[in-house]
Amino acid sequence: MYKKNFVIAVVCMVIIGCCVGGGAVYFLHTIQTQEQESAEAMARLEKNIKEANEKAKEAHSDTDKANKSASDAEKEAEKYKRQLESFKKEETPESTPIPIATPEPVPTVVETPIDSIDNSVFSDAQEPITQNSLFYFGTYGGESIAWCVLQDDGDRVLLVTEYCIDAQPYYYYEDEDNIDYADFNDGEEYEEYIDGLDIPEITWETSELREFCNDTFYNASFTDVERQRIIPTSVETNDSSSTTDNVFILSGDEWDTYCTDPDLRIGYPTTYAISQGILVNDGMFNTSSIGKCSYWVRGASDSHGDPDCYADWIDVHGRWRYNNSINDTYMGVRPAIWITK
Repeated sequence: MYKKNFVIAVVCMVIIGCCVGGGAVYFLHTIQTQEQESAEAMARLEKNIKEANEKAKEAHSDTDKANKSASDAEKEAEKYKRQLESFKKEETPESTPIPIATPEPVPTVVETPIDSIDNSVFSDAQEPITQNSLFYFGTYGGESIAWCVLQDDGDRVLLVTEYCIDAQPYYYYEDEDNIDYADFNDGEEYEEYIDGLDIPEITWETSELREFCNDTFYNASFTDVERQRIIPTSVETNDSSSTTDNVFILSGDEWDTYCTDPDLRIGYPTTYAISQGILVNDGMFNTSSIGKCSYWVRGASDSHGDPDCYADWIDVHGRWRYNNSINDTYMGVRPAIWITK
């Protein structure tokens, strides 16, 4: 009986010891787990705190940089402001404003009485009339006429227009077939053809171009006061008797005598002349001739054919040429006049 109880007691003690030991182990394991979790939590917190501190530091750094950049910009702006103020305060000499480019005004001829003419009234630059100078006198086709001074005789000057002012035939006759000298084998055949057209004897005296100069152009271009300054001139021409003209065109000999500037012999058209059909060179054979034109000279040189049907002319190179058909309506005109100074 005693032994049985002892065994039961021992068994109970073993069971109690196991329970107590197991609980202790569980308790210790739980404490260790909590401690580990706490350590990990603390590590995470410390890491988060460190990262937060770094971000805060970077933010402060960016703020400092921004503040510094703003401060530097303000300082630079202030520097430029001081320079501007300094520049404004500098004393600089007064300068004339740069003029705005405007079209050259059309010069106006002062209607001065004939007995008190001043040289300067003819010039847009208000300079005296001298040889090789240029000035404006009269208008034609809505354009002021530019004149070149070819000869200065003291109390009078010879002028010729700087440009071809119109396109006119020397004398116009009807030729329905529009036959040219080049269409014939020789001059004799051409003369027979011309004789058949019943063309009157054409000289400077009987030409329509002379009528154009002394009627159409003269009356359309000048005022009454301006016409008083134009000197009627005795004109000698190789193909006619002497004529008295207010306006004329130069002969080939006169161009050679009075014009010392080869560039002045080159013909250029006015806008009005172009509208009237003047032939303007297109440079087909020589590009240096582009924009230039030919024009009549007074008289005819009998080199071939019938001189009654031809007149002399100046080509686009400024050369005196012979035998151009008087019927050509596209040839230019450069009038000439003598006026008192």
